[in-house]
Amino acid sequence: MSIEKEIYHLQNHVVILGYNDRVERIVEELNGEGVEDEEMAVLIAADIESCPAERFQNVHLYRGNPTKESTLKELKLDQAKVVLVVADHKGGKEEGGGSLDAQTVLTVITLHRFLTLTLDNGQTPPRIIAECMEENTLEHLKNAGCDEIILIGSTSAALLAASVINPGITQFFSEVFSTLFGHEFYIVPPPRELHGMTFLQALKWLKVNYGDIIVAVKRGKQIFVNPRRFVILKDDEIVVLSRHKPYYHLHKQHTLDYQFFLGGKGE
Repeated sequence: MSIEKEIYHLQNHVVILGYNDRVERIVEELNGEGVEDEEMAVLIAADIESCPAERFQNVHLYRGNPTKESTLKELKLDQAKVVLVVADHKGGKEEGGGSLDAQTVLTVITLHRFLTLTLDNGQTPPRIIAECMEENTLEHLKNAGCDEIILIGSTSAALLAASVINPGITQFFSEVFSTLFGHEFYIVPPPRELHGMTFLQALKWLKVNYGDIIVAVKRGKQIFVNPRRFVILKDDEIVVLSRHKPYYHLHKQHTLDYQFFLGGKGE
């Protein structure tokens, strides 16, 4: 089957614009056991002949320049779930961080303009996530239209420092940041029983009933980690540590032991 026919059938897929040596690991993680949609297709658009990630059955490679609208129009972006823009090393040839970020910014600007012109009114655009090499590029990527930005050097530096201060902590991060084994972090709507509870009460209830641990609450665009004197609202989302993605809304409502969960003041 030609790549054009493969793309024609894609829906709710992940598009990766550009290529570097981290893309194969990204694809491997997207195929991990902790991923919600095990059949989620990944479409890589890059100016390369082939890539090791093609060994995965759900991966497709479209050969083209991701900074060009002529390439973007072939990727079925109106049906995509997420677009990930990576620092493109042009088939493995490293450039300076500034040069890589400049191309990333150009790609995001082109992508955002293309989506604005082609999506129907009211149609939800895919989330745009960009990889950033240098901190002084963050503001440019935000202004270009990114929903999330991953600063590569900063993340690595923080993990290195954490391992110095807390020996062995990297083993914890290796598990919770990987979908390939163990527990992962998930952002999900809270079960109805948690509406109106304090964070401490929710922590007890979730651990007793599901074995999961709540670590933060997402309200709008803000995330509150281990908050004090914080009440969970209906429209909040919770960040939980769980072995599998939880679907609390699909489970029957629990009968609360109010004396245990709500009797104390909580925090």
